Amino acid sequence: MPVFKLLLSLFFILPLGVSAQGWMSSERSADGVANTFRIMSYNVENFFDVYDDSLHLDDDFLPEGSYKWTSQRFVVKAARLARTVLDAGGLGPVDVIGLCEVEGDSALHHLFHRTRLARLGYQYVVTDGDDVRGMNVAIAWQPASFSLIGHTAFSVPLPDVSQRPTRRILLCSGRTAGGDTLDVMMLHFPSRRGGHAADPLRQAAVKTVVRVCDSLQHCRRRPHIIVMGDCNATPTDRQLLPLRSAGLRYVPAVIPAGSPVGGTYLFRNNWSCIDQMWTCGEFRGMECQVFVRDYMLERNADGLPVPFRTYRGPSYHGGYSDHLPLVARFFLDF
Repeated sequence: MPVFKLLLSLFFILPLGVSAQGWMSSERSADGVANTFRIMSYNVENFFDVYDDSLHLDDDFLPEGSYKWTSQRFVVKAARLARTVLDAGGLGPVDVIGLCEVEGDSALHHLFHRTRLARLGYQYVVTDGDDVRGMNVAIAWQPASFSLIGHTAFSVPLPDVSQRPTRRILLCSGRTAGGDTLDVMMLHFPSRRGGHAADPLRQAAVKTVVRVCDSLQHCRRRPHIIVMGDCNATPTDRQLLPLRSAGLRYVPAVIPAGSPVGGTYLFRNNWSCIDQMWTCGEFRGMECQVFVRDYMLERNADGLPVPFRTYRGPSYHGGYSDHLPLVARFFLDF
């Protein structure tokens, strides 16, 4: 067995033959176990704290930095992110939340313990990784519906030593309320800023996801794997083809009826779904939707609705994020 697979199999030694259920607080089966499981994926646009990290280039997002990132602005942003998460949950909290572009534990501690989310009791893990600015990904969960068994962060190998390292890929494995094993991966692939120079690094990140999924499929008798995050590419992009070849299935994101948006991200007045969810394993059904509310949008100079960002260039707008989140419901196969 390759070392990569052996490490995974040793790290996640779990009972593999348990029965499956799904969960959601608003829909429950006769035995009282909720029958759907809800997951949210959200790129929260530069969610930095206000403290200097001497190991990373976070100077722009300090009170004296170019963006004048003050404690007041941080608190406003955290409150707005909390509002979005609460609204997405509706009558009951979302079971698992994946976040992109978070600086680290300090920012997340405030979000989950000092905003309106505090009463919900979310637990979380965050990578402490390789991105030069200190940008990381995180996964938070409801302990009542997802009991963490283990987590690990995978570095993306550099195709060229001269390249800047990119964000790690976070894997959390846990048991659901029905006893099933669920593996959730959160990613933030390298951006296309600067053209095709980052293509080899993006390919390396995709291959890392494929290797992890392949190892999990060998470890699980009945795998239930969810991969989500900001892919910085459309679902049909050729660089994401290895995901399909590895058996991952793209979960199409539905736009709410009557919504003025056309995806999760707007670039040069063109909407796209670069934020995505993919699955591997025995799910009997799934639904995924772009989550949008009027308060998450503003009007641009042409009068068109666009995501209400925290910053537009160097200009502070005080909004939520330049991305819209995805919220999905998953149903297991048996």
